[in-house]
Amino acid sequence: EPLLVGDLSARYGGAARGHRSHRTGRDADLLLYALTPDGRPVRSPGFIDFGPDGLARIGAADPASSGADEYVRLDVEREWLLVKSLVRSPDAHVQWLFVARWLEALIIEYARALGEDPELVWVAESVLLQPGDSTAHADHLHLRVACTPDAFLSGCLGGGPYWPWLPAVPQLVPPPDVDLAAAILDDLLPGGAAAGSRVAAPDSAL
Repeated sequence: EPLLVGDLSARYGGAARGHRSHRTGRDADLLLYALTPDGRPVRSPGFIDFGPDGLARIGAADPASSGADEYVRLDVEREWLLVKSLVRSPDAHVQWLFVARWLEALIIEYARALGEDPELVWVAESVLLQPGDSTAHADHLHLRVACTPDAFLSGCLGGGPYWPWLPAVPQLVPPPDVDLAAAILDDLLPGGAAAGSRVAAPDSAL
């Protein structure tokens, strides 16, 4: 079954209904992969909470259900493959993957049992985080993309950590004081810095 994407951002940014984030085009809600209890992949039933046992109940009112309470379980294998693909991608620029801590535990435990590279698992553990200012995120994976180097130059303010494995960002070097003063005079005085030097001449003669 395909990966289903939930909320992104408004076309021109700004406040998004039901979200404290999703304002700048750097957030995406990724619905969780699901299996039937006997292990068959199924289409995600939507934003439903998965518990510490990896199970989620689909209520009778859910259109994906047959009318009685049913259960699905987290497809930990595909969830780990998604996390792994995102953190290894040179183009994803993952800053955070917000998810409930008990679901993170299931994903990381699976990766370790699989014998994945410890450094890769450490990177995944670093970006997987239960948010402290919203719901636990037991019903989806919230991808937060870091500012890219080009976006930094355009004024992107990412907030939070910029991980050392992400592409290096440009280091802006402030101009020398004399150049800064000349630029200010260019803006303030007719004739710019040259006029400023003429104005200062009488004082220097005192």
